[in-house]
Amino acid sequence: MGNLYETIKEEEIMYKDILLPERFPALYIDKYDEVYCYYGIIDNNRFVLRSYPYYLKEAKPSEAKKYLRGYFRIKNGIILNDKKFINEENSFYEKEKYKKIPSYMQLPSTNNNPYGIYCSKYENIEKELSRKVFGLSYNELSELIYHYNEIFQIVPKTYHNKYPSITRSVNNDNYCDITQMWIPANFPYIAFAESGYYYSHISLYGFYEHVKFITQNYIDSTISKKLINSGLNPEVLESLFEIELDTLEGTPIDYYRYQELSDFDNN
Repeated sequence: MGNLYETIKEEEIMYKDILLPERFPALYIDKYDEVYCYYGIIDNNRFVLRSYPYYLKEAKPSEAKKYLRGYFRIKNGIILNDKKFINEENSFYEKEKYKKIPSYMQLPSTNNNPYGIYCSKYENIEKELSRKVFGLSYNELSELIYHYNEIFQIVPKTYHNKYPSITRSVNNDNYCDITQMWIPANFPYIAFAESGYYYSHISLYGFYEHVKFITQNYIDSTISKKLINSGLNPEVLESLFEIELDTLEGTPIDYYRYQELSDFDNN
């Protein structure tokens, strides 16, 4: 039994009894501490993020699938496309138990850029839940970006320079300049320059992979030591090194997958 699962004192629900949530985003957790953060749906003719049609509210996943082509799930800062809701249609999992986490997701806003998962009942695990969903918490990523730029001086430090920074696009979807991963409007990303310039849209996961590459995914590498010596908490790197791309249950949405999913006439 996982530590997070035991900490969350909510009713256990057998998978066969799970209903779609009353709203998205919605978080569930299994006994192995795997967190499922659902962000929206793909119905037969559109993408619906942070919401879905009223007629699917609290429906059984097995009943809703005739209206849907999949779900959007977030893990480690990556938007995944799941064709099923948790472990739908697998009889082996019907008696598996889950808990729904009472929480809300904060995304960057106009004058306030923090992101995270917040639970008034379980404030002590907010940081861990944020890591499960976004890879690193907002404070951890902010600290990493600061010390990264201290070492490499990618962007000159001036009083008026706001880059590099964690931000979001209000109206437009974008794609990561490193991985081509989809960055929906309002979803956090890292900007090293104004929109339209190189490296103005770096996905969270794209930045994690970049840092893992230059540090050799090793706490005692030369770059890791430089980051730590500049003041970075080693725990941030240790957490970063644990972030992996999970393709077992869902498909990461990059530019090509996005185009495929949005071709509604051929689906």
